Amino acid sequence: TSLAAPCVACLHMFCMEERLLQRLPLPGSQELLAKEEPQAFHDYLILRFGGQEGGSRAASILKQAYLYGMVHRLDVGTSGPLLVARTLESWSWAKDQIFSQSMLRDYVALVHGTFSPDKQRDVIEARINKCGYERDRRVQIDNKKGMTARTIYEKLAVYQDPVGSAKYTLVHFRLITGRTHQIRVHMEHAGHPLVGDKQYFRGLDPRERKESQRLCKRAFLHKVRFVFATYPQANSAVVWCPLTQAKDLCKVLKGLRLVEGRDLQGCQEAEELCLGLC
Repeated sequence: TSLAAPCVACLHMFCMEERLLQRLPLPGSQELLAKEEPQAFHDYLILRFGGQEGGSRAASILKQAYLYGMVHRLDVGTSGPLLVARTLESWSWAKDQIFSQSMLRDYVALVHGTFSPDKQRDVIEARINKCGYERDRRVQIDNKKGMTARTIYEKLAVYQDPVGSAKYTLVHFRLITGRTHQIRVHMEHAGHPLVGDKQYFRGLDPRERKESQRLCKRAFLHKVRFVFATYPQANSAVVWCPLTQAKDLCKVLKGLRLVEGRDLQGCQEAEELCLGLC
């Protein structure tokens, strides 16, 4: 979906880049598909915006220094929309919105366990230290040396394993800051790791960890919405990517039994529920 063309574009990201290439055939796309190893996503961006359509305006942004136009990143395995700038001016404009915390970003995740009555809706403020990320591929909570990190969350529904006693909570998150792995490490810190997360699972015993990865082959985390100001008009743009786009995550919910909250197995009502989070 294009927004404020030719300045920015919203690409709905899934787990496999092949789906993007198949949906929007481009000269050179078949060569990428033919390669044995998955190719870097910026190769797709160069194909998509670096041709005649993009022209010289796109050439300035399709560089590593500007993340090939990507305004933000998604964790490996996270689904949802990705905002991509087509010009250097619009990239700087959008990045400023992230730094000023004016770009709204909403996610839905399934986490282990349930929340106490006084924690159904709360704000997590725990500083994140990225110093060991290159070595361990994970960040740490460090309230002395870490960077400020703030996450708002609210409970949407509670599910239970139909053949066991394990319970899981579907949670809506809004990122105020955008630190690496913020939702995942904040939930681990709160004692509710994401289902399927192979990096942030402290607090789970080996049996729970094995069951978590059986339920979901990736971290159950999906970006459902973001709101930003277009360039240069500064009009408000809302981008939705309903959970139905992540069919593997919907399948996880359908395999569980709803015990509390609204029925989200169809995954359509998550959009309405997210509107209530301020």
